[in-house]
Amino acid sequence: MRKRDEVSRLKVENGHEDGRAVYEVEFHVGDYEYNYDIDAETYEVLDWDREIDD
Repeated sequence: MRKRDEVSRLKVENGHEDGRAVYEVEFHVGDYEYNYDIDAETYEVLDWDREIDD
């Protein structure tokens, strides 16, 4: 589990995926960028990935 103060460049946008409303969340921790698609009604994580930050 990451600590809140390790997170930088947090960005949250509204979007749509497969006909449903989602939150598109992006943030950086250390040398990594994380991306999450979260269902706006149920808060279920629909998809996520982690990449080395360029």
